[in-house]
Amino acid sequence: MQHVFDDARNILQGLRSPSMASMALERWFFCLREEFSAADVRFQVFVLGQPKKLKVAVQEQIYLIGREALINAFRHSEATRIEAKVQYLRRRLRILLRDNGCGIDPQTVQSGRHAHWGLLRMRERADGIGAQLEIWSRPGCGTEVQISITGRTLAEAYL
Repeated sequence: MQHVFDDARNILQGLRSPSMASMALERWFFCLREEFSAADVRFQVFVLGQPKKLKVAVQEQIYLIGREALINAFRHSEATRIEAKVQYLRRRLRILLRDNGCGIDPQTVQSGRHAHWGLLRMRERADGIGAQLEIWSRPGCGTEVQISITGRTLAEAYL
């Protein structure tokens, strides 16, 4: 039920927000910081390369994957530093989200946790747009989430 409520809240927030197409992906990530203004975390967003407009459906799925990763970092990682990096490369779009927090048990990264759907939803969203999703983490060593789109899938993702 909680994941249904989370998805519904995300949709409703999207309805109240400017259109996905009107703001770059990196700006959406930066705006997440406002939800966690009480958190004592250094949060930075980096952009490398020349930003390109993505199809709204692709941008939305990337944002929702990134949002899940960043919310988990803000809420659960006990991190002092969280970074979002969006790289517009010639042959690849790469989004890297990283924190220096407490990390996640590798078994949880592989198979998720009972009654928790965040990692599963992230993987399903990535598969749905032809993206590769990789998650690296160990207890005490922080977490990195990478979303990558290449090849024909990348060409079809841009407007």
